[in-house]
Amino acid sequence: MRKGKSKKLTTAIIVILISIISLISYSIKNEEEELSASGDSSFTLYMIDVGQGDCAFIDNGDHDILIDAGTNESEDDMIATLYEIGVDKIEYVFLTHPHEDHIGGADSILRNFDVENVIMPDAENDNACYRNLMKEIENSGAQLKYACAGDEFTIGDAEFDILSPGEGAFYSNENLYSLVIRINYKDINYLFTGDAEKHNEEYILKNYGEMLDCDVLSVGHHGSSTSSSKRFIEAVSPTVALISAGEGNMYGHPHAEAVAELKKYTDNIFRTDRDGTVIIGSDGENIWIE
Repeated sequence: MRKGKSKKLTTAIIVILISIISLISYSIKNEEEELSASGDSSFTLYMIDVGQGDCAFIDNGDHDILIDAGTNESEDDMIATLYEIGVDKIEYVFLTHPHEDHIGGADSILRNFDVENVIMPDAENDNACYRNLMKEIENSGAQLKYACAGDEFTIGDAEFDILSPGEGAFYSNENLYSLVIRINYKDINYLFTGDAEKHNEEYILKNYGEMLDCDVLSVGHHGSSTSSSKRFIEAVSPTVALISAGEGNMYGHPHAEAVAELKKYTDNIFRTDRDGTVIIGSDGENIWIE
């Protein structure tokens, strides 16, 4: 091959490589933009798609909060998503109850991020996920607190109120230990319900009914009909409802009964099995879907 042709071929290869690198950089940039809220948002909620599990991340200015940590199978994607958002330190990790689909990736969270506090109900589980979690809490140095109804946490400009389970309650069903968390950020209210069921909903209606009217509801138990009673959804009357469920899951979540009840109050129902990760921005007076 003559020298001139060799030089042209080398130049062409370099141009192709630069184009490939540019396309990769563009793709990465777009992915990052998809996981970034608009500049107007001072309180951003990410309902992360973790399949048949639950995981929500909250960016509250200088304060980062995680509610549940997905499944064992989803932990790598969950960690990658948090890195894309730009997370390195998490001030509070709330774990609603010790089922694998809510704590499966919690040990990985503790290994990959600087976690200051872990908040969970006083409920044990004899599974590997729970044992790994407790070991990593001890290794990490994070402060562990067992929470119940009546506990309050002030995190930045937001107030976190625990509405369930009741103090000293004993249940044979671990779902009933689920932390139900009401968050107030200025004029906007959020409600996270874990796998709380109708029994919890009745307790909350009786004791905290006046606090239930919320703008954003993370629907109980992945949209199962064991949650979302008529009286409870009426009291919450959400503007936006979020359902975390896996595509084609074996449980049939969300159930038609629960969705029908939600539709009486809002058409803004978002499902991770259909919509992927959902981002909700807020300036403290308004909310919007990113």
